[in-house]
Amino acid sequence: MKKIFAILAIASLSFSLFSQTKTGTLKIFSELTGISVYVDEVKQLSDVSTLIVPVGSHYLKVLYQNTSVYGEIIEIKENETTTILIKNTGQVQEKIMEAKTPEREEYQNSKIDVILTSNSISNTVGASNMFHGYYGFSKSVTSTTQITDFKIIKGGVQEIGERQLANLADNQAILQNMAKVEASINKQVSVGAMVFLGSLVIGTPLLIDMIGDKHFLHKNTPTHPKWEAGVLAGVLVTGTISYGITMGADKQRPAHYYKPEDANKDAQKVNKKLKEKLGLPENYDIK
Repeated sequence: MKKIFAILAIASLSFSLFSQTKTGTLKIFSELTGISVYVDEVKQLSDVSTLIVPVGSHYLKVLYQNTSVYGEIIEIKENETTTILIKNTGQVQEKIMEAKTPEREEYQNSKIDVILTSNSISNTVGASNMFHGYYGFSKSVTSTTQITDFKIIKGGVQEIGERQLANLADNQAILQNMAKVEASINKQVSVGAMVFLGSLVIGTPLLIDMIGDKHFLHKNTPTHPKWEAGVLAGVLVTGTISYGITMGADKQRPAHYYKPEDANKDAQKVNKKLKEKLGLPENYDIK
């Protein structure tokens, strides 16, 4: 019984002391969403904006994305409200970026750039009857043409293909166009190869029969029949055409599936997703 009375007495005394603790109100306004608030190194509830804090001096620390954006000693007065504003200043953004060194390095190593290139091609047209440059006349016109092209660069150093860019940007229109062209090329190669192989199968024994001493295709006649020469000529023509078709199939593939401006749009799309993944601001790396 004595123990029960002792426990009740201690609880009553603790409640009395707690009720006598003087407190004030701390209000926090922030231009950054998702901050973490610490009072005297004790983390408060998430998304808290109003705190009841004992009167006196306290150390207030605010973290954003694990980076300290505020750290000051504040004074809490009895029954008064202390207001703190966390501003999203350029200095705060610099501190956040400094803390994201690995993320910034990964972005620089993975970002996509479209670089325009330009080459000059000169063509001279004219006539001359000059004798070793001593006499006569020379009339020529030189025209220079500027050819603009582009390259897709990953991480500032690695050139990648348009298929890889289309996959990264999930550009189905480009990927479907590529698949259509590749299917047409494969079909042309297959048809050309089959015809060429057929020409070899038919033409090889004919050629051997015509140039050899023993004629196995016309054993009973010493001279070559007319049909043999005609078939061989037809086979040679067909084989030559089929060979040309097979070797020329690759010409169906265009120099580019992208226009430069469309490639740049997809590159920016990829870079935007990468920044979101790494937690970098949307305006990062935009000049």
